[in-house]
Amino acid sequence: YRARLEIMTFKRPMALIAEDDEIQAMVLVTVLKKFGISSEVKDTAQGFLGRIQEVTPDLCFIDLNLDFPGAGYTIIDAVRKLMGASLTLIVVSGVSEKEAIIHAIETGANDFILKPLSRDILAAKISRYVTTEALTDVQSPLLPVPDGGAPATVDLEFEIRAIDEFVLTLVGKHLLAKGASFYFDGKTI
Repeated sequence: YRARLEIMTFKRPMALIAEDDEIQAMVLVTVLKKFGISSEVKDTAQGFLGRIQEVTPDLCFIDLNLDFPGAGYTIIDAVRKLMGASLTLIVVSGVSEKEAIIHAIETGANDFILKPLSRDILAAKISRYVTTEALTDVQSPLLPVPDGGAPATVDLEFEIRAIDEFVLTLVGKHLLAKGASFYFDGKTI
């Protein structure tokens, strides 16, 4: 009887970063390394677009204001034309206006992360697109809930920023899961 042993090696995910702020780039590279993701930084749009054709990154991080304000939109559009929709593009920006975020997503970005970076938010966002053992370890373990759920009442303090037909925008110090259902009891003043 002869057996054939195959050893599988897993490719470490690679990120290509478009960031001209050295400190922001260093922070992102350091955190990605801790998450088991290798990375390379380009500080110009031209350098980034040239390099993306030479390497095959698993995901890209793009600063909206690389080279000049709004350059990130041009980069996103160019990458989509070059590489198609399969490559993950995450905008990392200090621009927090709703219109900027919407425009980035409409242009072709998969996700948007606001600066300053949060390790936990970065891990949660990245884990949607790549998997590493280190990323799995970062995720907070959830405790099991008995069958049938567990009723609870929680008092939260927040400010209502906007209401429309689909969304209630709240601002506060609490982290609420996207897509979770909440029932509010109270008066609108």
